Amino acid sequence: MAVMLIESTDPNFSHYLKKNPAGGMTIKSMRSGVLSGWYPNGDAQKYALWFHETSSENSFSNEDGKNYLDLTQYASTYFVFQAMTTLFNQVLKLDENQPYSGVVHQIRIPNVQLRTEKTFHHLCEFIQPGLYTLTKKSETNSMALYDIHIHSDGTFNEFMMKVYLLFYLMHADLYASDIVFMEGMIGKVVGIMQELRSPYFLWYWFKKNVLIKQSFYKDLEQELGKNSSDGKMYLEFGNTQQQRKAWVDKHIGAFDCDILDVGCGGGDYVLPYAKKLKDKGHNIVGVDIDKEITDKLGYKLVERHQHNAAVVNHIDEVQMDGLHDIICIEVIEHMPLADAKELVIKLAKRNFRKLLISTPNVTFNQFYTTMGGPFRHDDHHFELDRQEFQTFIAECLAEVGGQFTVRDFGVGDQVNDISMAQGCIITKD
Repeated sequence: MAVMLIESTDPNFSHYLKKNPAGGMTIKSMRSGVLSGWYPNGDAQKYALWFHETSSENSFSNEDGKNYLDLTQYASTYFVFQAMTTLFNQVLKLDENQPYSGVVHQIRIPNVQLRTEKTFHHLCEFIQPGLYTLTKKSETNSMALYDIHIHSDGTFNEFMMKVYLLFYLMHADLYASDIVFMEGMIGKVVGIMQELRSPYFLWYWFKKNVLIKQSFYKDLEQELGKNSSDGKMYLEFGNTQQQRKAWVDKHIGAFDCDILDVGCGGGDYVLPYAKKLKDKGHNIVGVDIDKEITDKLGYKLVERHQHNAAVVNHIDEVQMDGLHDIICIEVIEHMPLADAKELVIKLAKRNFRKLLISTPNVTFNQFYTTMGGPFRHDDHHFELDRQEFQTFIAECLAEVGGQFTVRDFGVGDQVNDISMAQGCIITKD
C-alpha cells in the first residue's frame, strides 16, 4: 500500500529510469511483497510506485504480525530507499552527462512515519537546505505520520542519491539495531556519500548509527570521510560520548587508585569503573547536582552490589582524603564561566594524582549543527576554542599555586586537524 510519485521536467527522465513509457507496468519482488512501477496516464514525466504484501509477513514494520487495517505499517523510511534500490539502482550514482540547470525534480511520499521533525531538519540541513516540505497528518504517542514533498534542481541522479541517503540515515536513526539492513547496504551508502562529497555531520550520523559494531567500523575506517566537502577528516568509532569515554579509558590508567567522577550523570563512568576498581580494592565516588539522576544511579549500584561506589550531590560532600584520580568530562560548559573556574580550582586543590578535564571545542561547531543557537547544546553557558581552553586551565592553576604539568589533547573526531572536543591531563610536579 506504500505509494511514491516521482516527477521531473527533464525530457530524458524515462531514459534515466531505464523504463519505457510504452512498456507497461514494471513488477518486481521486494521483501515479502511486490513492488509495481508505471507512468500514470502515460505521462512520461511522472513515475508512480505501489507496493502490496503477497504473504502474511510484514515487510516494513518493526512490529510482529500484519494488520491489514493498519496502513501505517507501510509508512516506513525503509520502504523509500528499499524501493529505490529495487527499481532505480542504476541512477544511484553520478552522471556527468546529465544537465544540471533548467530542470526540476520532485518526489512525493504521502505517508512516512517519523519520530521527530528535528532529526529530519538536521539531516536536510546538511544534505541540501530547502530540499523538502513536511506536512504532519496525524500523531501517536511516539510517532507522527507525514506527507513529504522533496524537490530540487540539479542532475536527476544527484537528486535521487540525496533522497536515498536522507531516508537511509533517517531509518538508521530510528532503528539502529536493524543489523540486517545495515550490513546489506553499507557499501552502497559509503559510495553515495563519497560521490556527493558529504560533509562531516552526515559522516558522523552514518557511523554513529550504522557502524555500531567495531568490525563494521574497522572494515571502513579508511573510507570514512573521503572526498568530503569539509576537507580532511579522521573519524573515531562511536558517538561523541563513546569517543570521550575512549579517551578517558586510554588515559585513566590501570585502575590502581580511587577515582572521583565530577558531573557523573547517569553513571557512564561510575558503573563500569566501579567493577574494575573493586577487583583492585579501590573505590569511586560520583558527583552530580541532579538528585533525581543520582538517586537512580544509587539504585543501580545497590542492584549490582557495587558497594565500592557512592554518589553525592555536591563536591563538598565527597569524603576521599587519600590519593585519587579525578575525571571531569564535558561538565564545565554547563555552568557560568566564573563557576567553572571555581570548580576547577577546587579540584586542583585536592589530593589527586591525575585530573582529566574535557569540554567541547567551539571551533568544531562549523562542522556540526547548532540549529541556529550560539552553542552546540542549548544548556551550555559557554564554549571555548583550543587556545581559550588552555588559557582557562592556566589561569585556574595559577590561582591554586604550586607546580603542575598540563598535557593538552584533541578528543574525538577531527576535521582539518580541528578536534570535536579538547581535553587536558593535569599532574602535580
